[in-house]
Amino acid sequence: GIMSNGPTNKLPLAPWMPTASLPNQRLRASLLSQLRAELQSQGLLEVNTPQLWPSAIPESEIDLFTLPEGHLMASPEAHMKRLLAAGFGPIYQICPAFRRGELGQRHNPQFTILEFYLPGVDDQGLMRFLDQVSQVQPYLSAFAQATGLDYHHFTPAQALQLCQAQGLPTPAGEMDRRAWTDFLFSFLVQPRLGLGAPLFLTRFPADQASLARLDSTDARLSRRFEWFYQGLELGNGFWELADVAEQTRRLAAQPGKVRLDQGFLAALEAGLPEASGVAIGIERLLMALHGGDFKDWFSFPWPQE
Repeated sequence: GIMSNGPTNKLPLAPWMPTASLPNQRLRASLLSQLRAELQSQGLLEVNTPQLWPSAIPESEIDLFTLPEGHLMASPEAHMKRLLAAGFGPIYQICPAFRRGELGQRHNPQFTILEFYLPGVDDQGLMRFLDQVSQVQPYLSAFAQATGLDYHHFTPAQALQLCQAQGLPTPAGEMDRRAWTDFLFSFLVQPRLGLGAPLFLTRFPADQASLARLDSTDARLSRRFEWFYQGLELGNGFWELADVAEQTRRLAAQPGKVRLDQGFLAALEAGLPEASGVAIGIERLLMALHGGDFKDWFSFPWPQE
């Protein structure tokens, strides 16, 4: 079965010791070996790209670490897409990723990402490649089922009323619809996703498309999916946006002072092959497979005090 008896951790014997036990480190090493063997057998090439770079792709929900020399990469995406444009074919990478302000049982400012790209494959094909047994549910239906609200038409007043009815903590200050969406999703929708069996949440709304292309049959939807198990997000996948004008427009709309990665835009100009890509959190995958939380699978997580 997918679940074992849970991690074998005891509390560390001394403060200097790792939080992840030796048996758990062996499980981690074994998972990484299996992933590499499987991806290589499917014809993917392992690549490496910079973890520190002068410029980046801004994303509203990701807070980058910024040093005088540049940014720590939140994901290897920008450089891996340059490799795709350079004709590298199907590629994967397992590397550290860095995101500020993420700390908790399921989050850490540094984590391990598996990111891979399949040229000539759309989001449906990518989901089949990832997992034959996952259920599939469109985002809008999951949102409506969990909240009773219509994603495109609810008002902040309705959201507030729902929070009070559900006994949820009501957020302080003014919240726009997008902030309400994220809030309702994390409290009401996400905990129900992938219970019992993994689930692909598909066709994300266009205002959450990130770097995915829009759905040709309905411009309010995108070809982005997320992969969940037991209420835990394991991965985020896209049928990649290859349209440079649309990409530049979306990036320009992002707030913040990140210097835009011109090499990435130049690669899009040169031509990105039709491809789908996914990023999966290795520690999240270990939590889903074996239980426990971040500290059980990462030797030295950021101190909580």
